[in-house]
Formats: sequence, structure tokens, C-alpha cells
Amino acid sequence: DPNEYLQIWLTYLDCLRRKTNWKDEKEVKSLRNTFEKAVEHLSNIESADPNCSVLQYWAKIEAKYCSNVEKARELWNQLMTTRSDIASQAQNWLSFSRLERLFGDDKHYRKVLLRGLTTSSDWPESIGQILLEFEREEGVSIDSFDEVMHKYETVMKKVSEKRIKSAEREAEEKKRQKTNKKYEKYEQKKAAKRTAEQSDADTTQKTSTLDVDSDGFKVPQTSTSVSPMKKSRVETSSEKDCKQTKPREERDRNVNTREETPRDEPKHGVSYRGDGSKDLQTVFISNLNFNTNEDQLKEALGKFGQIDDLRLVRNYKGLSKGYAYVEYASIESVREALKHDRMPLEGRPVFITEMGKRSKFSFSTSIEKHKIFVKNISPEVTVETLNQVFSKYGSLKDVRLVTYRNGHSKGCAYIEYNDESSALLAVKEADGLLVADKNIIVAISNPNNRSNTRDDRDLSTQNFNGNPNESRYSKTRINAPMIPMAIRRQRQTQNGNNESPAANSSGSSALSNTDFRNMLLGNK
Repeated sequence: DPNEYLQIWLTYLDCLRRKTNWKDEKEVKSLRNTFEKAVEHLSNIESADPNCSVLQYWAKIEAKYCSNVEKARELWNQLMTTRSDIASQAQNWLSFSRLERLFGDDKHYRKVLLRGLTTSSDWPESIGQILLEFEREEGVSIDSFDEVMHKYETVMKKVSEKRIKSAEREAEEKKRQKTNKKYEKYEQKKAAKRTAEQSDADTTQKTSTLDVDSDGFKVPQTSTSVSPMKKSRVETSSEKDCKQTKPREERDRNVNTREETPRDEPKHGVSYRGDGSKDLQTVFISNLNFNTNEDQLKEALGKFGQIDDLRLVRNYKGLSKGYAYVEYASIESVREALKHDRMPLEGRPVFITEMGKRSKFSFSTSIEKHKIFVKNISPEVTVETLNQVFSKYGSLKDVRLVTYRNGHSKGCAYIEYNDESSALLAVKEADGLLVADKNIIVAISNPNNRSNTRDDRDLSTQNFNGNPNESRYSKTRINAPMIPMAIRRQRQTQNGNNESPAANSSGSSALSNTDFRNMLLGNK
């Protein structure tokens, strides 16, 4: 490995540097000669020292221990002029500038940064920002700052144009590669089709010698040449006759042989019909990750007790449907598993219910003074974070982060303490506390209070008719029946309802249309 040569030289140079007496000129000269040998040796080995770290180390020793800044500048200038790949990297110019900043002067420091700004091509922004800060803090005039700003903008304009062109070339190259892949696939399909057609043609051209009967006529062939693609589908009449003449015992024996032969097919879901005797020992697992397999389920659920059978439901393709049935050896194991309903598995809360029973809400809906409700929680907050935040207010019994079916947080949680005083202290101290860039809201758990508030909001959305079943956005129905007023008044009079006071006092009945017609015409 070429890198091992570099490590050996660096270790040896470190040892010499520690033993060198900097006041003794002979020892200093010996160390310089060793650095020259190391640089020469590593330059003859490919990829041994790609970043010239030995030369940079030498320059730092000259500036720091020998107080020879001119020699250090000479080494760096030699490196930047002979190696264009190193000169194009901004980090090397920054290393050179740091050396000037520590052991040189402001003049050479500014000069190095200006050279790096115009020479580096990968990330000149880093050099430009440092140069502008230096001119702003230690520049003698505004003209020098304007000059540096102008150079910086000019360089960045050129760099931006190069980056845009490079991005366009990369996009064109990706597009060309994609087109070439499509063309290669098309050519492969075309070649496969030609090969199949050629094979069919060769099979058709092959003819066997025809038999001749006693009269000199050629006997036709009993079977036709069939392409390999169709041979498996075609069945000649002679084969059918042979099948029909086989004894029944031989056919049955062949059927049994086929049934016993194993097939390498994908594992599909297996139909299961239980007798109901093991339902009490079986739990239903739902909301599983579709990538979860039987081994992962056994590992997660086996800690509750011995598992006699585990049936992961699959579709016709052999893929998981997201639910399973787990049969335990004892009912105690089932009870223990039910206690861990909504346990996390593969990033999702797993629902564990009894066999044949619907999932019920397993938490209290009344006020619980030893439990607090926390909302406005950041999605990045985990159960461990909540445990760490609220454990300082008292002994925790349970921490439940409310999540969606996919395992993502809903932004709220329930924290249960062993006593009411701890819960009250948590409400007093933690309400409005900043947790992960959000101020949480803490209150005593009271689901009924929230449901009543929701009912009040529902009542406020009733329409003006007062019907709670109609939405306020639904079209208002006209309450008047489509019956003429005269007929309705006549019906009301007959039923004795809604009679006018004048009619009751006079005892006369209401006038009909005929009475009004006679009055207008003057008839009596």
C-alpha cells in the first residue's frame, strides 16, 4: 500500500523533530536533509503522498521552530507552482494563509488570499469571505475593500458560469446514458426475436425421408414439426390415444407421484380453518409493517410466552397483508401479550387484540389527576426525550406518545405518575416549557372536557331551523307544503283547528269559490 510509505516517513520525521536541538545548526540541517529525502522518495511512488503533506509539514517546522518564514514561503510557492491539482483546491490556500497569519505579516497574508481567490476552482467562496473580513477589519482604506470586492464578484461570476455549464453537461450525459440503455434493451429484444424466428425456420426446413407403400405412393407424416414455443401446448391425437389406453391404476399412480413432487414456488398464504378450541389462546396482530417476517414476529412476541403457531396472512403473490394470528401455549401468555398492545415494531405501533373480538379503547375517558396530557410536541421528540423531561417532577408509571398507524407522532402524549402531587407539579413547572423548538402545553388528563367542547362546537354549527342533523352548509329545505291555501283552510275548518275568531263568533262556515263568484256577478 503506497500510504504505508507515507505513514512510515511521517513517524520517522516526528521522532527526529522531537530529538532535534534547534540551537544546533548541524541537527537542523540533518532534519532538512531528511525531509528532502522523504519528499524525493514519495514523489517516485504513485499515489503515496497526493496532498504533499510532508512538504507542508516541513514548511510549518521551518516557520515555527526555525523562525525561517522565507524558507516556509519558498516551500509553499514551490508546491503551488508545480502541482496545479493542489493549487486548484481552496483548502490548500487556506492552509498557506494560516501559516502567514501566524508567522508572517499582513502584506503576505493578503497576497496569498488574493492568489488563492483567483487560482482555486472548487470553492473560492471560502477564500473570498475570509479576505473580505480581513479588509473590513484591518484594511487601511475603503479603496482596498472595494478592489477586493470587485475581484471577488468577478471570480464568482466566472465560477457560476462554469458550474452551470458543468451541470448542463452532466444532465446531457445522464440523458445520453438513459437513451443508450433503452436502445440496448431494444436491440437485445430484437436479437432474441431473430434467434427464435431462425430456430423456427431451421426446424421447419428439416424434413425426414417419406415412406413409400406397396403401390408406390408416399405415406404422409403422422406428426408435423412444431416450434419449441408451441410444442408444450400441442398434443397429437396419438398421444391422446396413448393416454386413454393407460390403465386406471397407472394414471392414479402418476397423479400421486405428481402430488408428492415438491415444487419450487413462492410461498403463498395458506388457508386455515380452526375448530375454535384454540381461540382463547390466540391473539390477532394488526398494523404490521409489510416487510416484517415470521422470524421478527416470533422474536418480538415470543417474550410473552411459548408460541405454538404463528400465521402471517399473505396475498396471492406471497406478500404480507399486515396482520397475523399468534397462538400461545397458555392463556396467561395471551394476557401478557394483551398488556403490550400498541408496542412498537419496525417503526409502527402493533395492535394486539383477542381472537374474534373488536379492538376497544383501553384507556380511561374520565379525569385522571395522576396523569397529564401534553400537546404541541415536536415530531422529532421521542418517548425517551419525554421520559427525561418529566422524570424530574416525580416517579413515572407510563409514558405514551400518541402516534398514527404508520408510527409518526401526532404531537401529543400522556404522562402517568404514581401520585397526584407529581402530576400537579409537572403541570405547574412544565407548562410552556421549550422542548425541541416548541413550547409544550401541559394539563391534567380529562378527555371528557375535550369531548364536551367538541359537542359545543357541533351545536354551534346547527342551521337556523335548529336541526342538528343538517350541516350549516346544506341547502335549507322549505317547510311549507305544496298545497293551495284554500284547501288547507278548508281542511283545518273541518278538523276544528286554527279557526278564526270571526268564524267562531258568527257560527258561519268559510266562503267557497262559488260564493265569491256569485257576489261579484250580483247573483243571489
